[in-house]
Amino acid sequence: MGLIVPPSAENVDLIHQIADAGITLLLFTIGLKLHIQDLLPFYVWGTCALHMVIFQGIFMAFFFVMNGILLDDELDFAAIAIISFGLTFSSTVFAVKTFDGKGESHTRYATTAIGILVVQDIAAVVFLTITSGKI
Repeated sequence: MGLIVPPSAENVDLIHQIADAGITLLLFTIGLKLHIQDLLPFYVWGTCALHMVIFQGIFMAFFFVMNGILLDDELDFAAIAIISFGLTFSSTVFAVKTFDGKGESHTRYATTAIGILVVQDIAAVVFLTITSGKI
């Protein structure tokens, strides 16, 4: 059994390129299953927004309590908000593959669920773009 070698400065760029290619292929696969008009109804983006707001609040409350009890207030408000925001997302790829596996990808509930997850993904991209300073 060989040793696992941690990435060095020489191959980190290659790892990033491979990861980017994998993400692009996954997004392409999801894109084939979705039509833009599936994202437009209020129940899609409204449900997404409501879900994210409710769970953001729940996770933030949880982390504020845990931060005071377990971490001696090591996390500031911004850190708690970012961690909580990240936990509000679901796996679009998992949902798409699950619906495909059951042959349900063209049902109304599957397209609605995938639409909600894609709107979440769009929110994540916007958030990451803004916080990285590369608008």
